[in-house]
Formats: sequence, structure tokens, C-alpha cells
Amino acid sequence: MLYALLALQQKQIVQAESLLLPLLPVFHNSTPVTIPNAIPMSAIANRTKIAFMNIQDEALWVLRYLREIDKVTQVTDNLEKVQLELAR
Repeated sequence: MLYALLALQQKQIVQAESLLLPLLPVFHNSTPVTIPNAIPMSAIANRTKIAFMNIQDEALWVLRYLREIDKVTQVTDNLEKVQLELAR
């Protein structure tokens, strides 16, 4: 991730994109199919930034980013429900 961010800062977009590729979650259409965590979230956010820099597939990457946020929200909500049940 750090090398990808450095490449992005240095406007080496192709290198940044290739460094982010293995960090991205697997998508089914625009929905991530893996359980989200900080690294894929950051990779998606940076890949979305690249999409805007390249003026290519911006809507797709924004949608993927939003769906990843939705997935994180669902996991957080489920965790809170489990914590409430355990506290009873």
C-alpha cells in the first residue's frame, strides 16, 4: 500500500494502479465479495482517485467504493447486535 501511495503522489499512475491491484477485494459486478477491512478500503479509495485522474471508469469505482462502505456498515451493525446480545 505504501509503495502504491508513493507512486500515486509521484503521479506514476500506471505503477500505482498495478501496485493496488493485488490489494483490491474481489468484485461481483460492483459489489465486493470479500469481508472488508482497512487495506481493501484504502485500495478502493485510491483506485477511485486514479479513475478520476485518468477520467476513466469514475462511476464504476465510486459505486464500488460506496458498496464497500455499505458492507463495512453492515458488518459494524451486526457486530453491535452481537455485542448487545452478549451483554444481556
